[in-house]
Amino acid sequence: MRIFVMDKYTGLCLCLLCALLIAVPVLWYQTEPTSASVSAVPVCAAETSEPILALTFNLSGDGSDIPALLASLSDTQCPATFFASADWASMHTEQIHQISDAGHTVAPLADAPPKADAKTWLSSINQAEQVISDITGIASGFSRCAENTNASSFAEACRQSGRIPVAWSVDSLDWRNFSAEQITFRLKDHMEKGAILRFQTGTQATNKISEIVTAIRSAGYTPVPLQTLLPAPVSENFS
Repeated sequence: MRIFVMDKYTGLCLCLLCALLIAVPVLWYQTEPTSASVSAVPVCAAETSEPILALTFNLSGDGSDIPALLASLSDTQCPATFFASADWASMHTEQIHQISDAGHTVAPLADAPPKADAKTWLSSINQAEQVISDITGIASGFSRCAENTNASSFAEACRQSGRIPVAWSVDSLDWRNFSAEQITFRLKDHMEKGAILRFQTGTQATNKISEIVTAIRSAGYTPVPLQTLLPAPVSENFS
């Protein structure tokens, strides 16, 4: 059997080499993006102990259903937030006026490729915000993607400009032209405290919003303005 004997210098070098091999992966891992990139996703819901939630609408269609929708929201004393793209707002200035005059919030709906960078998202947000603020004279402080996405670049663009990126925790799927009963059943099955509900104008459901709001209240929830729900401790997990 051979016995290898290391002198003091060789042993020191070997120890340093082992330490370096252990440290390199640790140093590499620590230089990876941390909370700033991981948490930069649109807000889906607020963390609250109160049985409150917010109704939001993506504006689409020809706008002919807006007066009836606003009347229903007024009758049920239900606040809502409406998200409009630059193109929709430009073509439907009267409806934007009606929504704002009724006391509801109108916020920009950004439209860009899902993999767009923050600069591209910010340009789309600003364009929609400019059109809306020119009509209403109000900047909401919120924005939403045209599609439900957790793109960090969109959220980062919002936060860099002082806006809250808003998604939703429950999609009513009203764009599938479900009946009010089907939508209500879906909402009841998914609602929770702090939820953000998503609807879309230009669908059959907007004509039955009174029934839907009544069902939401009968389930024990109170609709509140999005400004009341946010900012607050928020959930950034999609459901």
